[in-house]
Amino acid sequence: MIKQRKISASIIIILTFLIAFYGKKILSEFLTFSISSEYLNVAYSYSWWIIPIVLATGLLFGFNNILKTLGIEKGFFRGFVFALITVSPMLISSAIIGQVAGNYKLISLLHSTLFAGFAEELLFRGFLFGILFRKLCWGFYSGFNIRG
Repeated sequence: MIKQRKISASIIIILTFLIAFYGKKILSEFLTFSISSEYLNVAYSYSWWIIPIVLATGLLFGFNNILKTLGIEKGFFRGFVFALITVSPMLISSAIIGQVAGNYKLISLLHSTLFAGFAEELLFRGFLFGILFRKLCWGFYSGFNIRG
């Protein structure tokens, strides 16, 4: 990728991230509407993150390569099992000493745990940092001179 294309792609990625992260909040300042179904409300919330990511990634790197570009080509199940293993100590201790307050619905539980974690990892690690680091070669900032 030539330098000008990398700069343009970087700007598109950052702007898409800002739209995905802040778009719903900004739109709600100008347009007020209510979604009565909890399922539709969850779908609407996550569509603000998923749709811009898919469109930008597909337009920049090809729609056939979206999963690979975002680093999720190995499948949901493999990632889920890895996540479950790594958080199992916290899960077990919370089950032993924790309390469940309130009457949870399945959609509320999924929304606040599984969906939130997946969407956050996709937006930050897969899209923003993943593409800027892996595809656009940003790397880590090393401009500090520690030798004096």
